[in-house]
Amino acid sequence: MAFVDGERYVVNPKGEWLDLNIIPPIDKIFFEPTGETCYMITSRGCPFNCSYCASPLLCGRVVRFESMNRVVAQMKMAYDDGKRFFHFLDDQFLISEKRAREFFEGLKNVGLYGRITWRAMTRVDVLLRMSEETLYALKESGGTTIAIGIESGCNRILKMTHKGSDNSMAKVMVKKLVNLGFIVKAFFILGFPTETYREIQETRNFIMELGKLGLSYFNVAILRPYPGTEVYYQLLGQGYRPEEIFYEDIRDNIVAPDKKYIHGYYNYLNRQVQISAVSNDELRRFISDMIQEFDDCFGRVD
Repeated sequence: MAFVDGERYVVNPKGEWLDLNIIPPIDKIFFEPTGETCYMITSRGCPFNCSYCASPLLCGRVVRFESMNRVVAQMKMAYDDGKRFFHFLDDQFLISEKRAREFFEGLKNVGLYGRITWRAMTRVDVLLRMSEETLYALKESGGTTIAIGIESGCNRILKMTHKGSDNSMAKVMVKKLVNLGFIVKAFFILGFPTETYREIQETRNFIMELGKLGLSYFNVAILRPYPGTEVYYQLLGQGYRPEEIFYEDIRDNIVAPDKKYIHGYYNYLNRQVQISAVSNDELRRFISDMIQEFDDCFGRVD
């Protein structure tokens, strides 16, 4: 914790990470009185090394989990209270085949397998390491939507940001998930340092390829260089000042596909700072056109 004491800044030492299993379980009084959706977070931390992501800085690089027995017990409590759809907000809910199997076996143990629906986020490379049997069981357990961070259609950008996957891997995984019956959502980022217009066009083309394979939804964000990340220090090394590359308002960096939000989001982008080789105005126009093109071709944009 950091705070101001008079004219001086005080920064307390970083405390020990909590064991998530000692945190009291969710109390039913916090359930929404209406609706069937229950939002859950079952882990903290991320072991991966994406150059733009602040998750390891905030929650640690070692992942801490709630035990799956505890997770499914809370799901059963929510189910008994009328909840039927579970939205997992973990960065990597399905972080390994072992964790995935614990999940659907746990659902069987409490009688929820196939009786609820759920959606979660994970990575392309993680899913590729899972067996067909595991992926099928996840779908049969009630899985409806898998959201994956693909980030770019340019392999140079993916390598530069240490993403751990490439376009060929993403295509294989999207096709496999669609064939299993999952709705697939993808996240992309534009505006990386040194990213060119041609490379941004590669992302546009790749999104359209994925649409033909059955991609249902996608979101596009403009890069936000979080303090402490590799990309942040990279920009400082290029001569940018901190106040130039970090925006206070989340609306500066997200272009929402829903037309009623588009103006409210991208109109606030810092027009004075250009991180990629493409201007911010061009990025906004490109994203808006890309969203419209996907919608016209496939009629499905989140």
